[in-house]
Amino acid sequence: MEKLLGIVLAKWDNKYGAKMHSKHPNDLEISDDQTMSIYTFHSMGGLKSGFMAIKREDLNVASYFLNITETGDKYFLAILFEENEDPNLFEAKLTDIAQDLWQRLLDPKIENKEITERLSAYYTELLKDQVQQLTRIKQEQDRQLLILRDQVNKQQFELDKYRNNSEIIRDFKNGSLENKFSKLRKENLEMKTTLRQNELKIRELKSYNETLKRDLELLKKESVELRTKLSEYKVYFE
Repeated sequence: MEKLLGIVLAKWDNKYGAKMHSKHPNDLEISDDQTMSIYTFHSMGGLKSGFMAIKREDLNVASYFLNITETGDKYFLAILFEENEDPNLFEAKLTDIAQDLWQRLLDPKIENKEITERLSAYYTELLKDQVQQLTRIKQEQDRQLLILRDQVNKQQFELDKYRNNSEIIRDFKNGSLENKFSKLRKENLEMKTTLRQNELKIRELKSYNETLKRDLELLKKESVELRTKLSEYKVYFE
């Protein structure tokens, strides 16, 4: 599973087209052309509110279009991924987040700073969801590894049996020994290769899981700082 790069909220402007409203993290790189491309994909779908997965050379995105008829505003909320991630895995979570954002955007009193803070919170939720997905994948990998180890042990038992069993004489005489031994040896080697590959994948998952946990800790710290700044901002204008 690849890294979740960030989350973007863009709004349609009748003069300038699709323009960035807010994003998280702040150093997330997304060009005006990419922003417009995402909007264009939604326009090809009739600008209907809903989810869309977009994969092209320079984009790998899960996006939710918000056609807010009450105000006439049009937004899209998009998650950006590295190239190998499957954006469809995030449809349910992004839909929930978009529905929450929709209600907030209907509030005429909401400020841009609050929207930016919400994107930070949404990003944290997405990271937590990805950690949960990784945990489920790891559990399934562990289960498969146990099955593979059991199969390897059974194959090894068969090989040992043919080395020591008196049936070896009979099989040698009728010419079936060499075929049986070769088949068992091939299957054993294939299973051991698969086992090593799965163990490598689990080590990679564990490493990425630790990276996500560190990212979550950083986000918690940033969230506290954002809330502090927002409080100072409100006090300043009261």
